Amino acid sequence: MESTEETATSLVFSDTQLVIYPNPVRSEATISYSAEVERVAVLNLVGREVMGFTVDRNAGSIKVDLSQLQPGVYFLTAQSQGRNLVTKRFMKEQ
Repeated sequence: MESTEETATSLVFSDTQLVIYPNPVRSEATISYSAEVERVAVLNLVGREVMGFTVDRNAGSIKVDLSQLQPGVYFLTAQSQGRNLVTKRFMKEQ
């Protein structure tokens, strides 16, 4: 007899549902996301949040000013219901 396990509501989120462009970024970037996303955060290399944006689920994308970030590698994470759904790496140029 086969048994199946069902879990409470789980979010299935693929990498293609969070995009930042251009990459590398100089000053302004566009972040595209799926409807499940409530918040987007920029993290530095040690995982500390350096910027955060609450997003409109229906908009599908936002333009953000990243000019105040120092040049280097950062991570962009999409969040929903307090959970990190997916993380993308991007570069910040001068």
